Amino acid sequence: MPGLNWAQHKQTLLLVLRDGCHFCADSAQFYQRLVTAQGAQASTRFVAVLPGPVADSRSYLSRLRVPIAEIRQTELGALGVRGTPTLLLVDDKGVVTQAWIGRLPADREDEIINAVRK
Repeated sequence: MPGLNWAQHKQTLLLVLRDGCHFCADSAQFYQRLVTAQGAQASTRFVAVLPGPVADSRSYLSRLRVPIAEIRQTELGALGVRGTPTLLLVDDKGVVTQAWIGRLPADREDEIINAVRK
């Protein structure tokens, strides 16, 4: 991801989404919980990555009530992602340490929440 300074945070969670993806919309409640679960420590930065223009993506996230301030426009293929939703946990060196694909069951959601609290 050009322009992202990975070293600014211990880790970054990229939420690769697409407007019109029903799995993304179905997962909105989890994304809301995920962003608010981190609490005040803020060791994980959240970045939403969508293929559409940032303004359209901001509107889409607002409709889903997912409070992610940092939004990037990037084609999915540029990230090596084939489908949405895909969540990528990236360390401070820019290395993907974990990945989750698709709509997730509750136990996998808890796994991600625990990962971003580190």
